[in-house]
Amino acid sequence: MELALTNSGSAYAIRMRSVELLFSGPGGEAVDAADIVATERSGIYEQSERVALVRGEGNRLVAEFSGFVLEPGESRTVTVRLAVKPAVAGFRVQLLAGSLSAVYAEGPLAGEPVEVVDADRLPVVLAQEFVATGAGLEESFTIQQNPFNPFDSAAVFAYRLEQAGAVEFRIFSLSGELVYSQVFPAGAPETEPNVQHLIRWDGRNDDGVMVLNGVYVAMIRQPSTGRSATLRVAVMK
Repeated sequence: MELALTNSGSAYAIRMRSVELLFSGPGGEAVDAADIVATERSGIYEQSERVALVRGEGNRLVAEFSGFVLEPGESRTVTVRLAVKPAVAGFRVQLLAGSLSAVYAEGPLAGEPVEVVDADRLPVVLAQEFVATGAGLEESFTIQQNPFNPFDSAAVFAYRLEQAGAVEFRIFSLSGELVYSQVFPAGAPETEPNVQHLIRWDGRNDDGVMVLNGVYVAMIRQPSTGRSATLRVAVMK
C-alpha cells in the first residue's frame, strides 16, 4: 500500500504523527492484527528507510511516525510494508478516514491538528485485499489486477523469496523488447526472504512514456538462486 503525502494547503511545515490500519478476514470478520503481521518486521518506509514503527491493538495496526515532516509544498511517497505470517490464508486491510494524524510543526498553530484529505479534498480511505501465496518465487509471483488501467491505478505484483539476494524485475513486449526494468540490490528491503513484497508498475517504460494498450510479459528473477517466474499482464486504458 502506497501513500503520496503532500503539504499543499499550508504555509507551515506539517509533522506526520500516526496512521491506523484496520484488519479483517477474507469474509469481512474482525481479526487480530498481531495474528496477521509480524510487527517487528513491518512498518512504513520511504525508499529503504523505515519512518514509522507499528504495533498491534486488537484488529488495528497503529503506525507512529518518527520525525517525519512535510515542508510547505513538499510531496513525499511512503510505502506500507507488512511482513505477513506464514500461516495466514488471506486478509483485508483498510486505512480509515480520520486515522491519518498530523499536526503543525511550526508557526502560531504549532502542535494543533491538521485535517488530512485526499486530492479531491475528501477523507482518506484506502483498502487492499491480500491472498496467501506459495513460499517460492515461482509460486508467489502474482498480479493483483489484470488487466489494469494505468490511469486508474498501478499494477501491483507480489512475490516472496526463500533466500536473500538481489532481485530483477522486468517488463517485456510480446516480441521480447525490454519495456521497463527495476533492480533491487542485495540488502535492500525488497530482497528480504519469507516476506511478501510488492512491486508497482505505473504502465510507463524506462523513458517515462506510457505504453500502448496490449499484453506484456512481466518477469522476476533472482540471479543468486537462478530462480525466475513470468506472467502476462494486459494494459487496457
